[in-house]
Amino acid sequence: MVTNYRLIMLALVQGRSWSQITSDLGCSRSSIDKASRVLRSTGMDEDTITALSAQELSELFPDNRRRDSDAFVEPDFAGIAARRRRGERVTLKVEHHKYTRRQAASGQQHYSYRQFCALFENYVDVNDLTALLTHAPGEELCVDWSGETMAVVDPLTGVCARAYVFVASLPHSGLIHASAWPDMRMRSWLCAHRDALDYIGGVPVRIVPDNASTATNQVTRGTTVREVNERYQQFAEFYRCGITPARPGKPRDKAHVEKAVDIVQTWVVEALSGQEFSTFDALNAAIAAQVDWINDREGFRGRNASRRQLFVESEAEALRPLPQQRWSYSTWRKAKAGVNYHVQVEKHFYSVPWSFAGKSVDVQIFDDVVDIFSGGCPILCVRGLGLQVVRESVGVSHG
Repeated sequence: MVTNYRLIMLALVQGRSWSQITSDLGCSRSSIDKASRVLRSTGMDEDTITALSAQELSELFPDNRRRDSDAFVEPDFAGIAARRRRGERVTLKVEHHKYTRRQAASGQQHYSYRQFCALFENYVDVNDLTALLTHAPGEELCVDWSGETMAVVDPLTGVCARAYVFVASLPHSGLIHASAWPDMRMRSWLCAHRDALDYIGGVPVRIVPDNASTATNQVTRGTTVREVNERYQQFAEFYRCGITPARPGKPRDKAHVEKAVDIVQTWVVEALSGQEFSTFDALNAAIAAQVDWINDREGFRGRNASRRQLFVESEAEALRPLPQQRWSYSTWRKAKAGVNYHVQVEKHFYSVPWSFAGKSVDVQIFDDVVDIFSGGCPILCVRGLGLQVVRESVGVSHG
């Protein structure tokens, strides 16, 4: 694929964002950077760019990859890239060694190792393969909150509630998920993660959040390292994956998710800005439709394929299976069993074994389950809140 620098420069002059240009033209960010540098040095406007001849363009953007094809043995960069995409171990040192052992025709020579590496980098750049080759399939899920919010309006009172948009994306395939929440607190943060994992249908090796307060604790004085907070770590342990916060001062750690957030802000937040939603369910249904459109849109990374196609072909099978039991948010409380050996939880009473009468217990409250513990040992599990409950024995007799 040949990079169209004329279109890139026109898009930059028109004020389009790098993410929009990448999405619309299927070019790499390094190509946009080259075009941006040329514009800064020349000061060209739209008319000047449009009038450039092919020769003038080639002088502005010399193709350093070009060589006399008859003078050099052609490397199989497509094959190398394909093997890397499949997650195979590939090093350019070994590949160059294999390349130099290939028979050269009369008058041909092999590229030096330095030339070989430079040409491969150019091949990756021109074909926009950076994300595919630097992020192994199923390795990372990048997450962050969008800086732009949406709204849910009560049709009776007219009160407008702010909706915060959570964005998750797989760097390898580019698959995106987004959802709206009433706040950015821990419950919303973790439930948004759960829904994102449900959407992709599996679990990556690690989740990469930005350094949001819901993800990490405050920086310890004298260090830039932020520790993953306990609730977030417990969530990761449930899914058996790691949490690796983006490193402060390392823009490349955040580049992918920032691009995904920009796409969501453009094609979800802005695209739905003219519509009014009365519930979060209605808003999230509209967001889901827009996200599916983004993921199913062909022409991603300059190919006749969509994000979803790349995901199905190269990443879905690399994800680990979801746990059999769906994760549910929970809160912990201290309680005391009465003399009638009943524990009160949110105006509901639960009967525990008589031997715990008058003793303090720990209560874990899920959306539809209540677990009661004593000294870390479970003594009661109740499914369903209200008068009609089903109790499960956990091995302690009521007497």
